[in-house]
Amino acid sequence: MYKQLDGQPNGGSTRTPMMTPVISIQPESIWKSLKKYRNFTMSGGHYSVHQYAVFLCHQALLPKERHTPDTNGEIPCVARILEIRARDPQNVYVRLYWLYRPEDISEGRQMYHGERELVATNHMEIVDALRCVGHVEITHLADDVEPPETGVYWRQQYNFVLQKLSVRSSSQSHFAK
Repeated sequence: MYKQLDGQPNGGSTRTPMMTPVISIQPESIWKSLKKYRNFTMSGGHYSVHQYAVFLCHQALLPKERHTPDTNGEIPCVARILEIRARDPQNVYVRLYWLYRPEDISEGRQMYHGERELVATNHMEIVDALRCVGHVEITHLADDVEPPETGVYWRQQYNFVLQKLSVRSSSQSHFAK
């Protein structure tokens, strides 16, 4: 239902050379025929557009080192909800972008990546809302901001199409927490 061309982790509100907001959903007529929503409820949890959440993703999206035989091919991954559409209450779909762990990208984990740091990507998918398994709080930090003592955050972007990590500003110090 969805064909990835390119995209941007924040839904297109900030244009950078790394993340060009050009996407194509195919077949577009089916996607556009679905009713648009701002939120959905799943297993007692309330999820909204622009919120981060944990979804089950297919292992094939990740490096072979993360594949595990006991998960039926699915593992929990963090994503940002970009759009919610539904045919009816039983058929709810979420357009999202994935956040990767630094070790899941081609450059791998660098010395400046913190323990709780993720990398925003333009890797978008449309998934069934039933794949949503929980909430997660994620903070976006500027390069020159020291990470908080607790919590998960992201600073860099990864272009899924070009397989390239954004360049960090040279004026920032390298934090790793």
